[in-house]
Parts: sequence; C-alpha cells; structure tokens
Amino acid sequence: MLYLLARWGRLRSKLVAEQRVSNSCPPAFPPMPRARLRLFLALWLVLAVHSSPEGPQNRRYQQPARSLADAGTFLVPPDASEAPDFLQTPVGKYAVVAPGLPLLLAPVHATLKAFLLPIHAGPEHPLWPKLFSIAACGLIIAPLLALAGVALFEILEQLEPRVSHRIGWVLLAICGSPVLFYSSQGIWSHSAAAAGLLFVFWSLWLKQNPLLAGVLVGAATAVDYATAIPSGTIILAWLAHERAKGLQDRFRDFFLLGLGVLLPCCGLLLYNYAITGSPWMTPQSLLAQQRIAAGLSPELQLFGLPTPHALWGLAASPGRGLAWYFPASLLLIPALVQRSWRKQSMGLCALLAAASIFLLNASYVAWHGDVSFGPRHLTPAIPFIVIAIAGSGKMVGAKLHLAQSLFGVSALVAFAGVATGPSRHIGQNLLLFFYRGPHLNSLRFFNQEFLPAFAGARVDLMTPFWIYAGAALAVWRLLKPMMRADDQPGQSG
Repeated sequence: MLYLLARWGRLRSKLVAEQRVSNSCPPAFPPMPRARLRLFLALWLVLAVHSSPEGPQNRRYQQPARSLADAGTFLVPPDASEAPDFLQTPVGKYAVVAPGLPLLLAPVHATLKAFLLPIHAGPEHPLWPKLFSIAACGLIIAPLLALAGVALFEILEQLEPRVSHRIGWVLLAICGSPVLFYSSQGIWSHSAAAAGLLFVFWSLWLKQNPLLAGVLVGAATAVDYATAIPSGTIILAWLAHERAKGLQDRFRDFFLLGLGVLLPCCGLLLYNYAITGSPWMTPQSLLAQQRIAAGLSPELQLFGLPTPHALWGLAASPGRGLAWYFPASLLLIPALVQRSWRKQSMGLCALLAAASIFLLNASYVAWHGDVSFGPRHLTPAIPFIVIAIAGSGKMVGAKLHLAQSLFGVSALVAFAGVATGPSRHIGQNLLLFFYRGPHLNSLRFFNQEFLPAFAGARVDLMTPFWIYAGAALAVWRLLKPMMRADDQPGQSG
C-alpha cells in the first residue's frame, strides 16, 4: 500500500509539473482542420463581400438554372429575353454553356424563390436577376473558390515551409488576381474552372487518389469544356512522375482514372447529343457553325495555330495582357532561369498546366477580347502560375522585395477591377478607381434599388469604407493565429 501511495505521489507531481510547463508555453498553432476552416472563411468573406448584382454573362446561366429548377430541363423558357449566345434548335432554345454551372445554380434558384415569393419578388420581378446573381456568387462561386484556396494552401505546404508565405500566395492567387473579378462580378465559368483544375492537381499530387482525380476531371469538364486539355496535361505529368511504379500499380492507376472520368463524361456526352444531335459537338460549336453559315462570324473556325499577335496580346498587351492584369506573373521570368524548380516535379507540372492553358487560348481565334477584365480565359492558369513561382526557390533579399512589390500592385489591379468593371484597357480601370475610390455594386443595388422597391426607403450615402474595414478586421482575426506558427518551432502548419 505504501509503495502504491508513493508511486501515485510521484505521478501526481510529474503531471503538475507538466501542466505548469504547458501553461507557460505560448498558444500553439491551431490544428489543421481548424486552420483550414479559418482560411476558408477568410477567402469566402472577401469574395462574398464583392458579389455583384450584374454580369455580362449572367443570362446564359440564369435561364438554364431556372429551367432546371422549375421544369427539370435545360431548355430556356420561351418568355426568356433574346441573347446572342442562345442556340435555336427545332425543340427550342438552349444556352451555349456546359451543364455544370446550371446544375450547381439550380438549387440557388429554388431556394431564392422559396424565400422571396412571400414578398412578391419571384422570377418575374425586375430585380430577380440581380438578386440571383448576388446569391449565386455568394453561395456557390465564393465557397467553391474558397475551397480551392484551401487546396492550394495544402499544395504549397510541399513547396514553402513558412505558413505566412503560404497564406500570402493563396491570397495572391484568389484575391489579388483576376480570379477575384471572375468569382464575384457576375456568373462566369472561368473561376469555377480554375477551382476544378486545382482540385484535380490536388487529388493527384497531394492525395495520390486517381479515382477522385478522374471524377474531378469529368466535373471540371462539365463546368468548362476547355479544362479537358490542362487536365490531360496534369495527368500525363503525374503519370510520368510515377513511372517508377510497377506495371500492376500503373495499370490500376489508369483503370481508376478511367473509371472516375466515365460517369461525368457520359453525362456530358448525353447532354451534347440531346442538344446538337452529336455527342462530340458542343452547343457552342453548333452555334459557331450556324453563324459561319449565315455570314455572321468573321472567323471560319473556332481554333487555329497560335500567332505572334495572339501570344503578345495574351501575355503583354495593356488591353488583355496577363502581365498587366496580374503583375505578379512577371516573377515567372526569374523562375524560368533558375534550376531549383526543375528538381521540383510538382512545380514543373504546374508550369506545364499553365503553359497548356496559355497555348490553348492563344489558339482560340474566335475570341476577340470581348467584354471582360483582362484575359478571362487565362483565369484557370493563375493558381498554377503561383505554384510554379512558389516552387522556384525561396523568396529572400531583393527577390523578396520584388515579390512583395508585385503582390501589392497585383492586389491594387484586382480591386480596381471589381470596383470599376470590364474595360478595353487596364488604364481605364486604374484611372476610374483612383478618381472614384473603392466601390461595391451590391451596396449600390441594395441602397438605390432593393430598399426603394421593398421598404420604400432610399439611402444615397454609399461609402463602402466600414464594410471594407469590418471585412479586413475579420480576415485578420481569422488568419492571425495561423501566422503565429512561424514563430513556434516544430509547428508545420
């Protein structure tokens, strides 16, 4: 008995001593699930705050989402307003879009309709399209890109040891680039395509899950047909990296990839067949053929060989050049001449994916730089550009100062874009932004249109200062515990 009491006393003294030591230590880095949640909420908040009631391509997604929710079909309602990108078939009109986004947006239509019908603000109300746009951006596009940001944070853990630097890269890719514009200023497929490609990259290079990657390849293609090419590039680069595997393991990877792709791609082929009569012809291709036959299109084909003019326009022209709308992409130049990134297969794969997107869109001769903010078709390449730069080596000394300067300029351009809207030249956005200052389209809508229509009130003071101040404080409070990991040895983030 005395022996047991002595053992209990020594054990109790040891536990008390450990408790004192733990109480004297600084608070630890939040567990990774909680850290991911903090980053997700911070990104979602930034994107949702900028949700806009208007967008140049909203109608092509709103109408099929309404048809799916109300009638279970992709046919555009007969009473829908005419749009130049609606395909007329013997059965009816279809929007020339892939089915992925309408499928995601149909529940938003049904939910919004259930909430707004009691106040007589159904789909026939003049303000309905604007309310739907805000809900779609805030409830679907914003959380999707926030999840993509979390996936990017996990990918960068393999390339960048400092948590604060990884957070900076993620904020740059999602909130300091054209991704911010195409995630909030109306409904666009480009930001959702960027998220889909990033999920494919994450599932292969980080999770080593070919079945999940196959499903995500099909899902990304259902959102934007153009993702098929960079998805194939990512898969081929990953298979080349895994060439040391045995024949049986490689066959299993091929099988699981094909099995994952099969279901969503079969649905996509059925969608094409139901509209165009051919599983291999997209609605956009059929519409282009009709326009060419009617003499309404100056181009005789959608794609051709990349020309020097197209390469220059997408890379460096002030109208649609990526270097102007995402200045941080200039860091690729010193990254390409370094040898450190060549040892990093993940960074090399990201570079190849970005290059495939760039060359694909340089071949897209049917696009003449219409209403957009920068090269909108290159939006899916931005996260991969960030991965390639992060994998090129540590940012120290003059390189770090250059990166910080380009980060700031990129963020300025991104926020100027969401404050001013699409333009033909980056100078127009910057001049209007410096003249007018920050601007939230949703705030103007609620003050000058929603409140007069439903509350009989009108608010003319529309400064977004306090909204931005509150959002910045909330983002800082969310991310600050994560950044403390850099000051705590042994915390990986």
